[in-house]
Amino acid sequence: DTPVEQREFVNCLINTALAVFGELTSLGLRLEYFDGRFGILRCYRDALDQTKFVLNLIDKVGGSRTIVRIL
Repeated sequence: DTPVEQREFVNCLINTALAVFGELTSLGLRLEYFDGRFGILRCYRDALDQTKFVLNLIDKVGGSRTIVRIL
């Protein structure tokens, strides 16, 4: 239950999205809030499924095993 750094999470998110889709602009990702354990991520409505897919691929952030929950 160690909090992760915002910068590490964002880097992981960007790298994962780029590896899967090759670009970011069509997703419209924007991190609204992040406290190390919980966050609010916005995306384009049309990119919701792709964004969920990318988040489900994340299992490590900054060397720490991570579980991303989508509500």
